[in-house]
Amino acid sequence: MAIGATTVNNIVDLLIILNETGQPLHAFDVEAIKGNTIIVKNLQQDETFITLDGKERKLDSTDLMICNAEEGMCIAGVFW
Repeated sequence: MAIGATTVNNIVDLLIILNETGQPLHAFDVEAIKGNTIIVKNLQQDETFITLDGKERKLDSTDLMICNAEEGMCIAGVFW
């Protein structure tokens, strides 16, 4: 909480601790990765993406996304 993150579950909380030690990491549920593939790419300008806080956000063409075979899963970088 000291770095502005909210608790989600034990795994996510562990990853937040890694962020505090300078080793940020994002974990994915392998069963939720459609097409069993991870692709890092830019999506189209003004494409929308719903973040973990439930807000729909418009992407810029320079936003780097972590995607599966069908869709974006998260915006690359840290989002609290």
